[in-house]
Amino acid sequence: MRLSAWYRWSKLVPAFLIAVTGLGAFALARSPGAALAFVAIISGATSLSSLKIGGAVGTAFAISAVLYGLALTAMVLINHLKTQTQFRASKEIQRQSDVIAFLLKDFEDGASDWLWETGPDFTFTYASPKLGQLLGADAANLKSLPLSALAGSAASTNPAWSAFQNKLMAHQVVAGFELNIPRPDGTTWLRLDARPLFDGKGAFLGYRGVGRDVTGEKTARDQLVEAKDLAEQANSAKSHFLAVMSHELRTPLNAIVGFSELLLSPQAENLAERTRTDHLHTILDSSRHLQTLISDVLDATRIEKGTMKLAEQDADAAELLEVAVKMCRDTAERADCTIVARLAEGIEVRGDMTRIKQILINLITNAVKFSTAGGFVHAGLERSATGGLAFTVRDGGLGIGPEDLARVFEPFVQGDDGISRRYGGIGLGLSIARKLARLHGGDVTLESQVGVGTTARLTLPPFRVGWPEPGTAATTAARNG
Repeated sequence: MRLSAWYRWSKLVPAFLIAVTGLGAFALARSPGAALAFVAIISGATSLSSLKIGGAVGTAFAISAVLYGLALTAMVLINHLKTQTQFRASKEIQRQSDVIAFLLKDFEDGASDWLWETGPDFTFTYASPKLGQLLGADAANLKSLPLSALAGSAASTNPAWSAFQNKLMAHQVVAGFELNIPRPDGTTWLRLDARPLFDGKGAFLGYRGVGRDVTGEKTARDQLVEAKDLAEQANSAKSHFLAVMSHELRTPLNAIVGFSELLLSPQAENLAERTRTDHLHTILDSSRHLQTLISDVLDATRIEKGTMKLAEQDADAAELLEVAVKMCRDTAERADCTIVARLAEGIEVRGDMTRIKQILINLITNAVKFSTAGGFVHAGLERSATGGLAFTVRDGGLGIGPEDLARVFEPFVQGDDGISRRYGGIGLGLSIARKLARLHGGDVTLESQVGVGTTARLTLPPFRVGWPEPGTAATTAARNG
């Protein structure tokens, strides 16, 4: 009886075990707890049923059922732990992706750089919104644009873009490449950094990089270079000024000291009165020359600092020119030069009379200085093209070459390097004259031809000039200076 029962149970046990396996696997996909409970019930029931069979076979089968249930339980637990681990890993990956996306957005919003990526055909596959703003397009629409959209319509004619494109075609790393892009409102400068992308087999996938609008930096660099050049020019001008001043100051000082020592020496008692007088005149002339040099430097400094003020008053233009001519008479006589002045009386001017005379004396003195022996200097008055007044000074001297005509108005500059050595001066006269004229709203200009002579003009604007009433007698006279 027992043997027949055992046979019946031996046929049913495998069916139970298979059922447990299938149901456990099915339950595993939905509820690990239910699967464990089910496995425990089935394996327990199977084990008890096997024990009822009795004997060694029943006991062995019961033990097998328990072990099989434990194995299924272990499988359920392992799969559950694996699922939980995968779930937590997935959540962590998602969290990290969210953090990276947040940081990337924060970077794009807060940084001046923008990110970009292209495919192998150099069409954008990704671009920061800032790049879209730069190109005037929505960032989402950039994916359909080629990289050449960065260069705009000038891509085919822009040498910088051609050099950049050559690097891309060669799949080279791009580092700190600056690209200028013409815009309707000016030139935009971009700095690009990028590296080529390759797959595991070495196939080219495109480029990934960053860009930045460096127009402000480029402008600042250019301004810095310009400031450096200006500083070097200023330093050179200072060195030149010190060299010229050293020479110009030493010459009259040597004369003053030398002749003063001579007049104070015991030998001075043997000097003739005429010789003594000549020495005193030399000392006086040298002192006046020093005074002029110092006045020019002080005037240049005040004008440069903007502290020069005009003491304005009304005066007769002819009288102003006549006084200036008389003050230059001794200089003209020593240079064997004749000053001829044609004065139109009745013209009133308003301005700083001292400064206007200073300008006229400078122009007349220059004309005399650069005239040949026995030459003439013509001074006069005429109406300017704008209706103002022009004081004109013409000479038939050396003349100035066109390459030097603009330079002579720069501080410490004369027509050529040999001029100051031959004729003296520190090159401030014309610079000061022009700046004083412009303080009056006028100007000092030169017209010159080498070997023919020079015409200098001091022009005053119409609001500073009072012309004689029509019909009023105005005398024009030629006077020898």
